Amino acid sequence: MFWSRYVSIGSLRENHLRQDFGGCSLRIMHVATLVTPDGAYGGPLRVALNQLAELQAMGHETLFVGGYRGYEDGPPTSMENVRMKLFPVMHPAKKFGFATMFSIPMLRWIWTHASNYDIVHIHLARDMITMPVARMLTSLKIPYVVQSHGMIDESNKILAKALDLALTRSALHHAQSVAYLTPEEKRSLAGVFGLGGSLVNLPNGVPRASVQNIQPAKRQVLFLARMHSRKRPTAFVEAALELHEHFPEVTFALVGPDEGEAAEVSTMIQNGTTGAWLNWEGALDPGLTLSRMRGATIYVLPAVDEPFPMSVLEALSLGIPVVITDTCGLAPFVEGAGAGIVTDGSVQDLVEAIKLLLTDDTARRGMAKSALDLARSTFEMGAVAVRLESLYVSASGKS
Repeated sequence: MFWSRYVSIGSLRENHLRQDFGGCSLRIMHVATLVTPDGAYGGPLRVALNQLAELQAMGHETLFVGGYRGYEDGPPTSMENVRMKLFPVMHPAKKFGFATMFSIPMLRWIWTHASNYDIVHIHLARDMITMPVARMLTSLKIPYVVQSHGMIDESNKILAKALDLALTRSALHHAQSVAYLTPEEKRSLAGVFGLGGSLVNLPNGVPRASVQNIQPAKRQVLFLARMHSRKRPTAFVEAALELHEHFPEVTFALVGPDEGEAAEVSTMIQNGTTGAWLNWEGALDPGLTLSRMRGATIYVLPAVDEPFPMSVLEALSLGIPVVITDTCGLAPFVEGAGAGIVTDGSVQDLVEAIKLLLTDDTARRGMAKSALDLARSTFEMGAVAVRLESLYVSASGKS
């Protein structure tokens, strides 16, 4: 059964079943599209940093390579102890989102230095940063694996179809492995691009967090994600406005960079409130998300079609019960473990779920414990890194 694979992966390190690769130390490069001070690129960067930090702890040499913007004094050379090599990006057509970003200096550097690495891991998106890297590595005959984070699926958009024809299909077919998160993503990759044996299941992982206080003294309901229509921050605000009448002492907070919905969120807050109990706090440095989450009683993500959100995994790792929708890839895990509440995505269902967790302390404490147990038994980063190491060794021919 598909979901049982995660349980077995999650128990690898606990049972000391890690395969012995004869002490082989790999030189590993990860490539992703963008790094910014406000975490605008979201989950793929967090996934890459978690993976590299754990692989580094296992004795491998690691480097993150990507584009950057927004650092006035120059880009960071490391983040969370992970070495980084970042390059400025050009963004000629911002209306197409990240898709038209490119960085010629980055491509030149990779062309010159990629041969120093045993394996390259591309966090692939439909853009002109990661796709050309795949084409370049193919030309250089350097092995690479791909992880698409649910970002490459069937699309009728003209730009997506053009990229798929020119670059995407080739990038996927020349990869040694293509990692998918959910059965839906696997079906999409297999159906649209004709992939078969190269597809491998790889869940997102989360480092073990220190849990000082599972139930904060001051109750707060938190939304921490980009202000994007798919994340549905306005649904969170609607639910908060309705709940305030019943729970005037509870605060509601939205945290994340603007991607089109901030103006509407701000207007709704201004028109619907007279106090400071509901706020949009703006963007937050990605390295501070766990610290910000520690103050939350409940984490809510009303997003639709969210493959495997890192913010939900991070909340679980802190023992915070979550409220998500039934189209979230983590819904079967959360529901099965009793680590939160899965809703149908409607505002009214969100209201009822949050109301239950704010009213029933026993239920909330039970879900908090289950959240922590789920994160540690199934999604702990160490086991995911063991799986990655195996993929890298196979792809690179190292033993």
